[in-house]
Amino acid sequence: KLSKGECKSECPERTTEVNDICVPCSDPRCLYCNPGDPNDCTTPGNGTVLKCNETGRCETDDKCLDTQFVNENKRCVDCKEHCIRCQNEKTCDKCDSDYYLKDDECVTNCGSGFIEAHDGKCHQCKNSCEKCKEDDNECCTSCPPKTFKLNCDCVSSCGDKYWEDSEERLCKPCEDENCLKCSNNGKTCDECAKDFYLDVKGEKCIQIEIGRASCRERV
Repeated sequence: KLSKGECKSECPERTTEVNDICVPCSDPRCLYCNPGDPNDCTTPGNGTVLKCNETGRCETDDKCLDTQFVNENKRCVDCKEHCIRCQNEKTCDKCDSDYYLKDDECVTNCGSGFIEAHDGKCHQCKNSCEKCKEDDNECCTSCPPKTFKLNCDCVSSCGDKYWEDSEERLCKPCEDENCLKCSNNGKTCDECAKDFYLDVKGEKCIQIEIGRASCRERV
């Protein structure tokens, strides 16, 4: 192969063979270019990377795009879909707007048991929450089916002094604070707390007077 008037077995760096002649790579920062095509760089020089177009032809550049990473061949490779910062093709460090990072994937909905946080990541809720507060992942904001939200927890049964709102899946207090068990959306008391009894209309819990042995005596 002819290079600068001399015959060589291989073309030197920064040149490529075209019709048995060593021709300089068109990109001066290219260390090696494709045989037969001096416009297609295959190995970039020190301090540079390769950017390739859709046809596969590459040229050198100072750095990759923010949405790309540099592979082992110093080529700029696109991050996975909707990922705007990554270290390799399998991981993601940051997602595009309106997407959240979950297990190295970019999703629009983090799913049950996670909260979509302002930092663009899916934060896992603790306990049995369906959704939780961003600043307190132990405090539920919604609960899974067949459970009810009681303060910050999800419970299968609301227990005393509450009635179960099946539509909102919430534990709501009985209207009478001295009522132990209630119905009719908390308006009707079915059983009073200790030391209280229902009035004759069954609407209100009244405290037993001192010296009264039983509710029957009062009635």
